Amino acid sequence: MSTKGHSVRQLQNIFNCGKTQVYDTLKNQNRIKEEWLKPVRAKNIPVSGPIIQEKAREIAVRHGNHSFKASNGWLSSFKNRHNIAWNRVCGESNDVNIDSVNEWKSKISEYVKDYDACNIYNFDETGLFFHAIPNKTLKLKGEQCKGGKLSKERLTVLLCGNMV
Repeated sequence: MSTKGHSVRQLQNIFNCGKTQVYDTLKNQNRIKEEWLKPVRAKNIPVSGPIIQEKAREIAVRHGNHSFKASNGWLSSFKNRHNIAWNRVCGESNDVNIDSVNEWKSKISEYVKDYDACNIYNFDETGLFFHAIPNKTLKLKGEQCKGGKLSKERLTVLLCGNMV
C-alpha cells in the first residue's frame, strides 16, 4: 500500500512513526481530513478556499512537508473529494422591483432636463459593517448552513458623485 508515490516504509521514516500508525492514518484519511473543518463550521465560522489552503499548508509543514503548495487545483480536488460546497450563510435578499426601476428611468430625464451635468449629483448612505464575517462559507454537502449572531458595529458612510 502506498500514497502519492510513498511506500508505507517511507511514510514511517518521513513521519517517524510505526507501521500500524501509517496504516491507521491511511485507512482513516478521509475522516481525518474532514475533522478540522467540522468543528469550525459547528461554531458557524465561515470558511473560504484560501483558509482551507492555508490550513493545509500548516498541516503539511507540521508533518515536515515544506514544499506543499495547496494550489487552486489541489483545493478544487479536495472539495470534490470531500463533498465540500460553497454556500451562502444567511439568505437575506434585497430584490429590486424592476417595474419601479423602469418607471423611474423613464421620468428622470424630465426631472434633470434644466440642469447641466456638472450640477447633477447622486448620493446615498450605507452601513460599513467592519466587524462582519463573510456571508458565504465552504461546507460539507448535506450540512445545514446556519448563520450566527451578526455584529451590528458599523460606520455610516455617505457616498456622492456627479454626472461628470
